[in-house]
Amino acid sequence: MAVHGRYSYVRVGKETNKGVPPASGWVFLKHSSAGIKMEAEKIESKALTGRLVKYDTALGTRKWAGSIEGVELDEKNQGVLFKSFFGTETVTTQGANYKHTFKLSTNPADYVSVTAEVYKSLWLRQFVGCRVKGLTIKSELNAIVTLDAEVIGTGEIEKNPVADKATVTLPAEAAFRFYHTSVKVDNVEFPAKSLEISLKENADADFNFAAGVNPAELLRGGIEGTVKVSLNLNANALAQYEKWKNQTDVTLEIKFTKSTDASLSITFARCRVIDYSENYGDEVLKADITFEILSATNEDETVKVELINNREEEY
Repeated sequence: MAVHGRYSYVRVGKETNKGVPPASGWVFLKHSSAGIKMEAEKIESKALTGRLVKYDTALGTRKWAGSIEGVELDEKNQGVLFKSFFGTETVTTQGANYKHTFKLSTNPADYVSVTAEVYKSLWLRQFVGCRVKGLTIKSELNAIVTLDAEVIGTGEIEKNPVADKATVTLPAEAAFRFYHTSVKVDNVEFPAKSLEISLKENADADFNFAAGVNPAELLRGGIEGTVKVSLNLNANALAQYEKWKNQTDVTLEIKFTKSTDASLSITFARCRVIDYSENYGDEVLKADITFEILSATNEDETVKVELINNREEEY
């Protein structure tokens, strides 16, 4: 019997003990696709056995990797993904609500592990010991703002797709729309038409004899990031062209705002234009600009994410 993808769901939960699924605190993600799978090395037999065809093979070290894509972004329900990627979080009061501030931690032990549970009708798997190693946020005209999360994990647990299937409870918060988006360069508003923020970490699994075939731990690696902005060709765009030529540093602030009580802001302390292009033709002229994220003097200030919502506790 064929199975339709509309019945699929993904939920994530923060692990108290790495590799152990949480008993509660799950968040269902409104998403468009999810693909997490085991990646394994092969142990090759080189033995001569009197046969023309190889007689034996086996699996060696393995890790779990993939992505959850098209997650509809709001001010509250993706906080655990930010916590897993950045590593540190502080919570302060913001009027009647709360501000959650995430910053990069240089301490590998700070990463938050999560379980990603994926249901696809015929199977239900919990991918455990996961950490987020990549985040991509996209906003464009006439669209919902979305987030893609790239994950790497240390194991999986096969569950019963009938008995263990969760009751799906979707978040009450509506997703950000394109008109909630603002882009500022050096504190000057950019009339952007599209936006893509990409943060990627070279995280990988480490293995040793004692751990066997599964990862002993997940190691933090170098982080690279870009912000791509498209806007009408105007004085703002031409100013960035000059900064590209002169390799001048700028600050970027991207904000998604529903109200003073519901917002998400991402601030980059130091960026530099690395690509600039303009279109020409019988159409509205526009410029496409790519900023590269560079380390701030204090590295933990390089990227700052702030969520304002009604959640009091840390993620």
